[in-house]
Amino acid sequence: LDIVDGVISVRPISLGVGQGRLAGNFILEPQAGDVFQLRGDIDLRRLDISRLLGSAGVGGAGTLGGVGRIESSGNSTAQLLGRGNGELTLVAVGGNVSALLVDLSGLQFANALLSALGIPQRTPIECLIGDFALQHGRFKSRTLLLDTESSLVTGGGTIDLAREALDLRLRTDAKHFTIGSLPTPIRITGTLKSPAVKPEVGELVARGGAAAGLGVVFPPLALLPMIQLGVGENSACEALYANARRRRAPAEGSNRR
Repeated sequence: LDIVDGVISVRPISLGVGQGRLAGNFILEPQAGDVFQLRGDIDLRRLDISRLLGSAGVGGAGTLGGVGRIESSGNSTAQLLGRGNGELTLVAVGGNVSALLVDLSGLQFANALLSALGIPQRTPIECLIGDFALQHGRFKSRTLLLDTESSLVTGGGTIDLAREALDLRLRTDAKHFTIGSLPTPIRITGTLKSPAVKPEVGELVARGGAAAGLGVVFPPLALLPMIQLGVGENSACEALYANARRRRAPAEGSNRR
């Protein structure tokens, strides 16, 4: 920690968490009118979720990786977040869906969301990816997906930090067709403290199976190194990524003819 002419610099941050590491740099610089300018970045590599959240009294399991950066200005934490620009990418493997949701959002919302998505409780997480751009305090998804043994959940939408509001749409594609495997797409709205789940009325998305959903939302090739560094090579996320690229290659080739 350095303080020079009022400029607070915390760099580099480097913390070991189990077998993983959290690194980052943050600079807070005073501006005219009691306003501070914030610049920061963070890099998460192979973090043990149970160790990371255990100190806060929150459970969980699996491995987490990711990168993020933010630039903003304001005179409070709320303003800095609500005016921020940057990006955030998170990748997780392992653990189970219900435990993660309960820890993040509470039992009632977790049960409602799992029921709406048609996902059994304690379903193991094969791969979870969230890739967001941050513009003026508003996260907009570029990729949002959850892969399990039996289904693929994809979606998109926004998280408004200034208003603490959610507007997300999700859909589940079963990997193997069964009766009842076509749940209605859902929408998550409300606030971060009190989210609500409801069916997406009037937008019954045409379904072409999990492969079709994956082809639309999967991240660009440039994100693959981050996945490998974040949760390790040969992970379920990397395998999912490779399968998606193989599916898309024939279609991309035919379009060039």
